[in-house]
Amino acid sequence: MHAETLGHVFRAVALKGKRMLEVGCGDGRLTAQYAHLPASLVGLDPSERAIGLARERHPSIDFRVGSGEDLPFPEASFDLVFFSLSLHHQDQAKALFETARVLDSGGMAIVLEPTPLSEVDQVCAIMHNEREALARTQELIRDSNWQVALDEEFNPRWRFDNVQELYQHLFDYYARPWDHSIVEQVDQVLKGKAHDVPLFLQDGLRLMLLHPDPTDEDRHVRL
Repeated sequence: MHAETLGHVFRAVALKGKRMLEVGCGDGRLTAQYAHLPASLVGLDPSERAIGLARERHPSIDFRVGSGEDLPFPEASFDLVFFSLSLHHQDQAKALFETARVLDSGGMAIVLEPTPLSEVDQVCAIMHNEREALARTQELIRDSNWQVALDEEFNPRWRFDNVQELYQHLFDYYARPWDHSIVEQVDQVLKGKAHDVPLFLQDGLRLMLLHPDPTDEDRHVRL
């Protein structure tokens, strides 16, 4: 996630003085970019390897191994819970239930998710198609009693020096060995853009700010 995306998200949400949890922090590269803003910050990810890298690279940040489906924190621990492109990677109902539990009164969930059919989505779907999971996430939010304070889509651009850098990024990110058939599929999606230097791809992202139902005395979301 690059600076354009991060700036868009945090123009919509004030972080200063807040107790914040990021779910799906990975190796912490995003977390480190805004760690100076909240009063306290925890980065959570189920991958021990990713958390090990995060701790090594950013020792001043509190990184922990854990799942959004079973948050290892007491009730009312946070003002903000940030799902950074991660809600669709887990049992969304459990994760939202747990989020409502750990949010303090007046707290908010920040949900950032990809949208389908952007250029980035079409390329990434060759490696791993997440469209059904993304649709389930939106359906679940729509049918829940979370209150939607903001729901907007925006289109940042990804920049690569050339198409070779894009290929390498895909194989590295998805931990896949080089596969010429995948390269051919990527070229088909890109069409004439495969020769662009630099290469720009349009992404599609959806930002939602959600509040639990204030009438729920247990601070849980009922789905």
